[in-house]
Amino acid sequence: DSFPFRMSDTVSDFIVLSGADKQQDVFYAAVDRAVVDAYRNAMQQAGIEPIFFDSETVALARALVPSATDKPTLIVDIGDTTTLIVIYDRGAVRLATNTPIAGAAFSSALATKLNISLAQAEALKRKVGFDPNADEGRPFLVLQSVMKDIVSEIREITEFYAGKTGRKIADIILAGGS
Repeated sequence: DSFPFRMSDTVSDFIVLSGADKQQDVFYAAVDRAVVDAYRNAMQQAGIEPIFFDSETVALARALVPSATDKPTLIVDIGDTTTLIVIYDRGAVRLATNTPIAGAAFSSALATKLNISLAQAEALKRKVGFDPNADEGRPFLVLQSVMKDIVSEIREITEFYAGKTGRKIADIILAGGS
């Protein structure tokens, strides 16, 4: 019961990453069949016949991590509503999770703490970001308070991975549009 939907309602696949006999590392991906069907239908209506679908985590790792690397790499993709945290190691995604702390939380915190509209907060976030010198450092302090929650998630995940594998993160890639 690790998935939020019935397995009969999913499309899934797996690959064996390493190991043999009694112990193997396996990458398993499952997605709600309705999501796959919606993408397939949209593509077919546009005259495109999809050959396969890939998970966001695998596609992100393939696009951002040099293929020759043998170092554990952390990818943090901060989107609008979720932050995707991925550990890529030894040629594959080894761990992936997401947290609901993301760009919208940054904007919301700025709007609340600085008593400005959400549109103004979004513009301020994009203009000054984490610049500690902008606007007397007020936006920086607000954004930093939200970022601490993301950093806490990252720390927990990387410590778990290091404890299970003995391998510590060597590189970090920050991605996303928030």
